[in-house]
Amino acid sequence: MKTKLIGQFALAVIIIVAVTLVEGLLFTPEFRYRDVETVEDYVQYREARVQNSKVAQIFTVLFTVSLFFFFISLYQFCKIKNPEWAAAGVFFLPPFAGIMLLLNAMQMSVMPQLISMYHQPEYQQAISMLFSQFLPGTENQAASIGNVVLIFLGIPALIFGLLLSQEQKLLKVTGILLAVSGIGFLGEYFSFSFALPGWLSTILAFSSFIGLVISLILLSIIFLRKKSREEVESRLNTNT
Repeated sequence: MKTKLIGQFALAVIIIVAVTLVEGLLFTPEFRYRDVETVEDYVQYREARVQNSKVAQIFTVLFTVSLFFFFISLYQFCKIKNPEWAAAGVFFLPPFAGIMLLLNAMQMSVMPQLISMYHQPEYQQAISMLFSQFLPGTENQAASIGNVVLIFLGIPALIFGLLLSQEQKLLKVTGILLAVSGIGFLGEYFSFSFALPGWLSTILAFSSFIGLVISLILLSIIFLRKKSREEVESRLNTNT
C-alpha cells in the first residue's frame, strides 16, 4: 500500500495551514467580526472580507480537499486491521467536504450580491433584516450549519486517532494527539450549541488545532522518511 500518501497529504495540509496563518498575520483586517455591533458594521466587515477573501477562499478549497484525501489515505492504512471502524470514520468525510465547499461557494457568489443589494434603497431594509441575524451574539442558521462541520471533522479525527493509538511507538502518540483533536472539535460544536463558558471554548479550540497540527507533522515525518515508513509497513505486514 502507498503509505507515503499519508505523509504527502499531511504535509500539504500543514503547508496550507501555515500559509493561511501567515496571510492572516500579514493582512490583518482593520475591522474584525468581534468588533461588529450594528448592521452597518457588519456590512463594512463583509466588504473588507470580500475584497481580501479570494486568496482565503482558494486556500479553504485546498485545505478541504487535502484534509479529505489525508483521511482517505488514513482509511487505506487503518482498514487493514479495523475495516469496520475505518469505514465508520470515512463515512463522515463527504458531508464535511460538501458543507465546507458549499459555504465557501456561498461566500464567493451570494455575499457580494447581498452587499450590493444593501446599497440599493429599495432592498436595504430587507437586507438589513437579514444581516441583523448574523450579528455577534445572535443565533442564526448559517452559523448553525457552519458549526455542524465540526462534527463531521471531529468524528473522523477521533476514530482514526483511536485506531492509530493502537499502533506502536511514535504512531501511537500521533493517534492520541489526533483523537484529542477530534474531541476538541466535537467539544467546540457543543460549546457553540449550548453557550458554554468562553474560557472552555478557547481551551477546546486550542486543543483541536494544536492536536491536529502536531499529529499532521508527526505523520508527515513518519511516512515521508523512508526508514520509518518501511518500519511501519514491515510491522503491519507481520501483524497481518
